[in-house]
Amino acid sequence: MIVRLLNAASRGDIKQMKLYKAHGYTMDLKNYDSQTALHIAVRENQEEIVEFLLQECNQIILGQTQKDRWDMTPWDVAKNSGLQNVYYKFLDNCQELAQIEDDTIKTCQLFKAAATGELETLKSLQKQNFDMSQRDHSGRTALHLAVSAKNTEIVKFLVHEANVDILIRDRYNQLPMDGKTSSSIEDLMKQTKNDREDKNELKISTREDTLMRVIKASSIGILHKQKDIPRFKYFPMDSCDYLGNTPLHIAAANGKLEDVKYLLNNRKASPFVRNNSRKSPIELVEQRLKFWVDSDMHNIGIKEQFKEIKEEIEKQ
Repeated sequence: MIVRLLNAASRGDIKQMKLYKAHGYTMDLKNYDSQTALHIAVRENQEEIVEFLLQECNQIILGQTQKDRWDMTPWDVAKNSGLQNVYYKFLDNCQELAQIEDDTIKTCQLFKAAATGELETLKSLQKQNFDMSQRDHSGRTALHLAVSAKNTEIVKFLVHEANVDILIRDRYNQLPMDGKTSSSIEDLMKQTKNDREDKNELKISTREDTLMRVIKASSIGILHKQKDIPRFKYFPMDSCDYLGNTPLHIAAANGKLEDVKYLLNNRKASPFVRNNSRKSPIELVEQRLKFWVDSDMHNIGIKEQFKEIKEEIEKQ
């Protein structure tokens, strides 16, 4: 049966596939390579079969989770093989994937526009309520890039219109204003910093209050349980406390695995940010592991917890 099913998927024989389903055949059978009919249909760019399996055979979850012997899901194949037809079939049928892909594209547009001076692109992203304080793998924001490019017009827009946080540090612990740039941008950044400090001098800001709550939640491992609270849901999770620690630093250092997973996988927190002591989250975990190994304390559970956290961060 598996041979006939996969052959029909490979040929794009939609009539035969529907007949198999009508007769109650199992549509998610795997061959010796752990490939399902959906794997085969994607690789053969059989978009009608892909849509049938996703919609009528309820294989949306399978498409994102079932790995073949090459460690590829059908979605991985569609996304990485340049097969546009089946790629868009996934996006049409999987709203969550569409949102993730859309955010990824917008993030790339943000950084490119900031680096090359594409003001209209930045304005368009802001109108779509996109988070303009997103960070790249080096922990840099669009403001870091615009300052480095010495583009005064872009810097002004990001600071005054998009309200990008000027105090976000990159993985090298550098603020946007720390980079080499023009004297006019230096003056602009200093003035903005002074203005914002004056504005918040007499009362703690909502952002600072939320940061304190997020840091506390991540220290005791309950942040992932509060993901639907509005002030947490939309809070930039790469924000730092006065020691330069992000919520990921705190969760990792305290052995809170579920919060680490939530921050990395759901909130896309950067694992590369360094605190004021120049430590990244994984380095804090390695310190904890060394302590438990050197201390001769026989708490296997804690050691395993930190090992799992280290592995989770290393996946990123």
